[in-house]
Amino acid sequence: MLSAPVDPLEAYREGLALARRAGMNWFQAVPAAYEAALAVAPNKTERSDWACVLYDTRTAWMRAYERRPTGFAL
Repeated sequence: MLSAPVDPLEAYREGLALARRAGMNWFQAVPAAYEAALAVAPNKTERSDWACVLYDTRTAWMRAYERRPTGFAL
């Protein structure tokens, strides 16, 4: 049994991973993952901050979801 995500980033990543395994494309997957991430943020300020972070990094997330190079080195 999966435990509930404890932070927005984990919720987003988990939502995208589940969607990809289900065969969804990026545009099908991202709305639910985005909502899941914001739902676990503890307050309005953090939800707003996470909304900005996810928006600003959307291209890298999309490329990773599609298993393309993200353009970022770790």
